[in-house]
Amino acid sequence: MEKRLLLVIDGNHYSDSVVDYGIYLARMSGSQVEGVFMRDLRNTQYIYPILFDQPFVDTTVYTELMDMERANITKSIQKFRDRCEKEKVTYKVHFDEQRPLESVIARSASADLIIIDGDTDISDIFPDTPSSSLKELLVDALCPLLIVPKESHPIDDIILTSDGSYSSVYAVKMFSYLFPELRGLRATVLSIEHASSHNQVSHDPDIADMIKRKFDNVSYHIEYGKAAHQLKTYISDHGSNTLVVMGAYGRNAVSRLWRQSLANGLIRDAKVPVFISHT
Repeated sequence: MEKRLLLVIDGNHYSDSVVDYGIYLARMSGSQVEGVFMRDLRNTQYIYPILFDQPFVDTTVYTELMDMERANITKSIQKFRDRCEKEKVTYKVHFDEQRPLESVIARSASADLIIIDGDTDISDIFPDTPSSSLKELLVDALCPLLIVPKESHPIDDIILTSDGSYSSVYAVKMFSYLFPELRGLRATVLSIEHASSHNQVSHDPDIADMIKRKFDNVSYHIEYGKAAHQLKTYISDHGSNTLVVMGAYGRNAVSRLWRQSLANGLIRDAKVPVFISHT
C-alpha cells in the first residue's frame, strides 16, 4: 500500500541523509516521497543586520541576500528532483517560506511519516540540538517521525525500546504497520530498569505475542541503570546500522520529562535513525 512520506528539509541546508533514508523506505514500500523545503524568510531581515552588525536594514543588501537564499533553495529542490527521477521514485515538492512549521504540522495530518535531520532548523537565530524547529514537530506532529543522523547507513537491526508503558507498544505497532517489509530484520526489545522495577511490557504475554507476530527474529534484553546512558551505550555497541523505535515524545505531561531528555540525548549522540510515534 502506497504511503506518503514527508521529507522535511531546511531549504538552505540540503540534507543528503533525509533523502537517502526517504528514498530507501519509499522504494522498499512502493511509497511516494514529498520534499518539503522549509525556510522562514520572514526572519531574514532580522538575521542579517545582526550578522553584519548593522543598526538598520540596508534594503539593497537585504534584497540581494533574499535572492541568494531563494537561489540556494531552488538548487536544493532541483537536486531533490534529480535524485528522485534517477531512483524512479514518485515525488512531489513543496516550498514553505511563510509559517513553514505550521504548514508541515498541517501536512502531517494526512501523511504517514515525517523524515527529518536532527539538526534541521528553519531559523539561524537560535541554533540548538535538537533544533527548536524539531522540538516543535516532535510535540505537535500528527504522524510518526523518523529523525535521521547526518550520514545514512543501511538498516540491519531494530531496537524496540520498552519503558514499561503502553505508548512504547503503540510505537512498535505503528512502525510495523508502516514498514512490514522490515519484519525480517533482527529486532531486540530493549528494557532499561532499576533493579527493583518490574517492566509491565516485558512480562505481558499478550504484548510479547503481538511483537512476535510483527517481527520474525525477536529477542529480549534488559539493561539496568540510568535509561539515557544505558540506551546510548547499547546502541553504540550495535553500530550505526541500527534503527531505534520509541514511544511518544511528550503530549502527556507525565511522560514528557523522561522521554524528552532520552530522545534529546539519542538525537544528539547516538548517530542512528530514531522512529518516534505519538499515542
